[in-house]
Amino acid sequence: MQQNGVRTGYFLSISLLLSSILYFFASNWPLMVREQKIGVSVAILVLFYLLSYGLRSIKRHTFLSNWLLVAGSLAFGISVALLGQIYNSHADSYMLFVVWLIPNLLFAIFTRYQPFYVISYVLAHLAIYFFLHPSVIHVAREDEWWFMIFWLIALGNMVLFWLTTTGRLHSKPIYYLSFLTFSVSLFWSSFADVYGPFPELLYVLTGGILFVTFLKWVPSRGLLIVTASLLSLFVLVKFISYMVRYYSEGFFVLMLLLTVLIIWGAVAGINWLRKESAYQKSKWVVFFQEAFTVLVTTIAASIGTISIAGLLFLIIQDEVVIDFLFFLSLIGFIGPVVFMSRMNATVRYTLLTMGYMLGVGSVLFLEGAYWIVFLLVLLYVWKAVPAIPARLLTQLTFLVVLATKLDEYLPSFESVLLIIFATQLAMHYVKQLPVVCKTARWCTPYFRF
Repeated sequence: MQQNGVRTGYFLSISLLLSSILYFFASNWPLMVREQKIGVSVAILVLFYLLSYGLRSIKRHTFLSNWLLVAGSLAFGISVALLGQIYNSHADSYMLFVVWLIPNLLFAIFTRYQPFYVISYVLAHLAIYFFLHPSVIHVAREDEWWFMIFWLIALGNMVLFWLTTTGRLHSKPIYYLSFLTFSVSLFWSSFADVYGPFPELLYVLTGGILFVTFLKWVPSRGLLIVTASLLSLFVLVKFISYMVRYYSEGFFVLMLLLTVLIIWGAVAGINWLRKESAYQKSKWVVFFQEAFTVLVTTIAASIGTISIAGLLFLIIQDEVVIDFLFFLSLIGFIGPVVFMSRMNATVRYTLLTMGYMLGVGSVLFLEGAYWIVFLLVLLYVWKAVPAIPARLLTQLTFLVVLATKLDEYLPSFESVLLIIFATQLAMHYVKQLPVVCKTARWCTPYFRF
């Protein structure tokens, strides 16, 4: 513990030193002549490298030598930027990161120190980004070009991911960073308006293969969550775009059926995971199950809520639809969650979220005491459903409605904050509120209704 405290002190000292150097340049730059600027820049760079070399022989401070070497690589980037400004080279931004990348990449190859891997990875992608978005001129490129670039970036990161997976490159940070960048690049490639539906189908096919791979063939819950999250976000974004394009009763009916299929698939997937997992009581299994439940709940509830509201507005075409949505949220969605205790957890979370979305969306446009009734219902649900996720969702909905409505009636925002503080303080001291911060395993008993 004491050694960790000493290392933390060294780390903070180096961070403060770099911050002071940046502040020194920012405050004194106009007052210095060119020779002074160059001399100070080079002196700082040499200082870090000499200190790192000098501490290399002291075994107890090997970590400090490594940290100073990393600080020197960061100072090198600062020096390159300063020299470019001194000589007014007008070089584009990507050239700075390319020059900065070269020594960091060499350090990574020869030292195999993990921070150099990460710095090199970040600098390489920054160079690519500024090459694609030059700061000197504006370049307009076709969608086909962007589709190709996204896939080239994805394939490059897939190679890095394969190297780290097979052990040819030993770097856990690159393992996760390369997969995240690979997934995000594929995600953006699906929105390229080229070749008809091919980019979308290609992304869905690739994402589906990755999902099955990390679920069954090569289990990895972290990578599975990333894949499932981006696939879910893709479904939600495409739903909104198709809704704008095909706004009709038939479209919303199909989306309601899709919502049912998503919930059914989520329930089947979670049951399969619980059945197949050899470590059902593992905290990672529990975490994945709950994270997957929240993800599916959010996507399904968003699609279902928008579909129901859009369908009713198209059918009724009158202001009374808002009143109908309010009572539908209470009777059709929130009510079953409270009074049907044996319902599947995924279904209940989805119904509760849909009820809150419909309730908030309608009560904010209704006049009168509807919002007070809705707040009273939320308080009852908060007390009747002890699951922590349900209480957090209920409390968030309560705060949104309360803050919005109080802002309409009270003259000052300070009064709104005071009332919100009083209500939260009262909810905090309710005796039935479970204690959630005593152990690291607090969530397991409460995530289930």
